[in-house]
Amino acid sequence: MARSSVSIYDIARIAGVSTATVSNVLNGKGRFSQATKELVESVAAEQGYVASYAAKVLREDRSRTVGILTPDVSNEFFSAMVLGAEATLNDAGYSSFICNTGNRQDRAAASVRSLMEKSVDGLVFIGGSRGAEPAVVGDLPCVLSDYETQTLPARCAVVGNDLRGMTRSQAAVLARRGCEHIAYVGVGTGGRRWKTSPRYLGYLDALDVLGLEPMAALESPIEGASRDEAKAAVVEAFARNSSVDGLVAPGDRIALGCLDALLELGVEPGGDVRLIGCDDSVYSRIVTPAISSVDRHVPEIAAQCGRAMLAMLAGEEPVGQVLVPYDVVERETTLGPSA
Repeated sequence: MARSSVSIYDIARIAGVSTATVSNVLNGKGRFSQATKELVESVAAEQGYVASYAAKVLREDRSRTVGILTPDVSNEFFSAMVLGAEATLNDAGYSSFICNTGNRQDRAAASVRSLMEKSVDGLVFIGGSRGAEPAVVGDLPCVLSDYETQTLPARCAVVGNDLRGMTRSQAAVLARRGCEHIAYVGVGTGGRRWKTSPRYLGYLDALDVLGLEPMAALESPIEGASRDEAKAAVVEAFARNSSVDGLVAPGDRIALGCLDALLELGVEPGGDVRLIGCDDSVYSRIVTPAISSVDRHVPEIAAQCGRAMLAMLAGEEPVGQVLVPYDVVERETTLGPSA
């Protein structure tokens, strides 16, 4: 019998039970004996029965799916976040649609529309553009992590680190190691819009407290720029006889580009110029010299994203904001080559 033509009526006829019993067994509801359960499941498997997903959605008024949007799943931070959130949701019986937006508002908006057309039960925004996509989802449960938007959805949880405090800590580490001319590397964080971001504001906070003057930021006009652009920005800065002796990078990919530039220029990382990244990726640990970074406890953030979504799907009120602690991990690029 063709798989597409098999129905619960066929299963009931072959098993010699009622359609109600078949429905209860296949949906795990009602009362039935273990023998009946085994019989119905055996017949269903033999006949190649596949439940109608559309019918199930209509019957339960939920799809048991969640949409996850992120700029670039090849990025170590985003991939770890997506993997952890998806695992938490999967353990609770939810499947995930994962969309890469390329940090473009048009793609993010199109992804949101597509996911809502698929009747997802909720949306998780992990990083990305600062558009108004979350504002158009009505009362659909949403979780935002590293996603900056001026308009929050009606039912929303915000999960992550204190980004402003995190960058204050990065700058403070450099100052403690003797840096007096600390620059922020505004590359790879959404074109020039990073100047209003919590991270950059945290950098300004730290310098104000330390009594240091902000340096001209090292930047790239390229949207979504990363390692190569960071390298170019540092090389250009030092070509202007920059007095920079400390670099705050918003991510480890950016820090790698900074390190590439310093090594190419013959500037000693951790000596002449100290450098700190963020995310504590594997690359920060295996390069030479090893890069100081910020351990954001990504697995915990990801799990909290999943839990916040599951709580809302269970009918609970949004948890509001969940802050996960972070730790600064110093290595050679702040401690010096002898470390």
